[in-house]
Amino acid sequence: MKPFEIEVPHSAETVSDLTRAQYAASHQTARLIQVITAVVCLLIGIRVIGHVAEPFNYFFSLYGCLAIVFINVPAKSTADRTVKQIQASGKAFPCSVFVFGEKGFNVRPKGDSGKGENIAYAQCHRLLRYRHATYFFLNEQAAFIFPDHCIKGQSPDAFQAFLSLRTGKPCRTLYPWLTASLRSIIKEKKAG
Repeated sequence: MKPFEIEVPHSAETVSDLTRAQYAASHQTARLIQVITAVVCLLIGIRVIGHVAEPFNYFFSLYGCLAIVFINVPAKSTADRTVKQIQASGKAFPCSVFVFGEKGFNVRPKGDSGKGENIAYAQCHRLLRYRHATYFFLNEQAAFIFPDHCIKGQSPDAFQAFLSLRTGKPCRTLYPWLTASLRSIIKEKKAG
């Protein structure tokens, strides 16, 4: 196998995407409970479930709406804090270079001629497809992001197939809450 390279210039967008993917992957149950609670509260508020007196049903409706609208607030606030810290440091966002080989990949900052860090494919906790990127999770909180536009010489699907083959893990698609289309879910189920 001929080694290949992916260069990922980080930005506020990649930091935000990475944070959202980490939050979505590690808090799936909590998010599901939040959505179910919000829907039930909305149904109570519009009097489909139960008979709540007039002024109180508005509180149920309000809570249901706010719970759905603010579902990504924890991830967004974490991403915003991280971006502000990088900007306050006065340094540019880093650029990571990944060199993929037979048994793993090497990651180092761009311009650094040092060895970097070797990551074995066996260290993969999870492969995830979320929005327009592929994520290689080392654990629930640590992951590498590979945005689609950074993958050169092959398609994102081919890159995901390569990682799946090397890690022995399937690349699961995590759909953004409330924006997944029925067609994309059916396509994923047929492919998987």
